[in-house]
Amino acid sequence: SSVSGKLIAPASKSAMQRAVACALLAQGRSEIIKPSFCDDALAAMHMAECLGADIDRLADRVIIKGAYQPSCSRIYCGESGLGARVFTVLSALGSDWMEIEGSGSLLRRPLHILAETLMQLGVEVTTTNGFLPLKVKGPMKGGLAFVDGSVSSQVLTGLLIALPTLDADSRIVVNKLKSKPYIDLTLNILGHFGVELVNEDYKVFSLSLIHISEP
Repeated sequence: SSVSGKLIAPASKSAMQRAVACALLAQGRSEIIKPSFCDDALAAMHMAECLGADIDRLADRVIIKGAYQPSCSRIYCGESGLGARVFTVLSALGSDWMEIEGSGSLLRRPLHILAETLMQLGVEVTTTNGFLPLKVKGPMKGGLAFVDGSVSSQVLTGLLIALPTLDADSRIVVNKLKSKPYIDLTLNILGHFGVELVNEDYKVFSLSLIHISEP
């Protein structure tokens, strides 16, 4: 016997969360085709709305009008580790205190690397003994940052999305990067939004303002 036919693969929650984060910071209107509506994706969209995005959820696409204008002082990332790290970094772009909360197993995942990295870029950070909930207060400044990538690549992903919005060149030096394919995914999605980064063998990432394309 044989089996034949076509299947539509489920949408990637990793790609969806990255696209939502980029669309939040991008100028104008973005469309995400065949989106994911899993719990992590829904949390990402809710956090993006709290940070200023206008989102229309349709059956086959999500339409996002970008605008970084935080309207709340607290965001909830559910159990998403990627959401916690990326949207904490994005929250640090603002000049007011923002609290980041989560639930479930995420409350047992240490975030000291995230806090240490953000402080290098001028962000004030308080944590609950290195765990959620945490608070951040920017605005984040561009420049040089050292990132420990041995545990997760998600902090680096957050920086790669956030730093292109700053009026300064930035350079990220990464030690023992884990999960390089996820960074490839981040860079691919950033490319859709007109951002080009210099990737030096996944050890140094350089962002110059001249590499950001005009919309």
